[in-house]
Amino acid sequence: NNIIEYNYAETATSGGQLDFVQCTSGGNHIFRYNTIIIKNTDGSAHCDGLQFYSPFTDGMTMQIYGNYIFQDNTKTTNAQGIYIEGLVAGAMDNTDWIIYNNVLNLPYAKNGITIRNNNARALIYSNTIYQGSSVASPGFWIQDDNNTSIDNIVVKNNIFYSTSASVSPVNIVETMGTGCEVTNNMIYSPMSSPIRYTGSLRSLATWNSYSFVVTDVANNPNFTNISAQDFSLQGGSPAIDAGTTLSAPYN
Repeated sequence: NNIIEYNYAETATSGGQLDFVQCTSGGNHIFRYNTIIIKNTDGSAHCDGLQFYSPFTDGMTMQIYGNYIFQDNTKTTNAQGIYIEGLVAGAMDNTDWIIYNNVLNLPYAKNGITIRNNNARALIYSNTIYQGSSVASPGFWIQDDNNTSIDNIVVKNNIFYSTSASVSPVNIVETMGTGCEVTNNMIYSPMSSPIRYTGSLRSLATWNSYSFVVTDVANNPNFTNISAQDFSLQGGSPAIDAGTTLSAPYN
């Protein structure tokens, strides 16, 4: 039942593992409106903006919204934005994750939002994930290691942006099953098949043919100034008014 809010945090450039938050217990926490700058250049040290690691109390709700996370280093490993892992069977069961309106700026780093979780439920709305051309892993990664399918994950109105010609901006490891919905996300990538699903790259046309997908689009959202870390949208951006209607507070 903790609230972590309105912090400005900047790590040192070295010194081992330097996550802004590593949360391993409890629940019903809120992480909001924090600015997190990860400067650690040690490739062997795990340095995430927000890291959540099993176990948690069953039936809890975790809210993560309005945060800006910048991996201000050239690490391509052990550097992530929001990382959620509950690989032990039973860990994080029936935990609701509500993740919305975050900006993840990852010029070199691995994943912007990662959920490697057993039986998690997640609403992932209106986040922006930016990755540069040298990244080694997709910006958006969903996986359930202890099950054959991923259930109860809803992904709407996000922008997944990558300039990598070889790493897809989206990776969904297992089959999406009961309660999954993917709607009105914008995917920008130089790859003709920018989505990795169940181990294979898929074109947007193939992706949109699946029953759980409703009109994801490929387009450049036209950020105002990436080099100046301004991820607002220019006038005339195809992302303006392109999302599906969400209820408060997500709208």
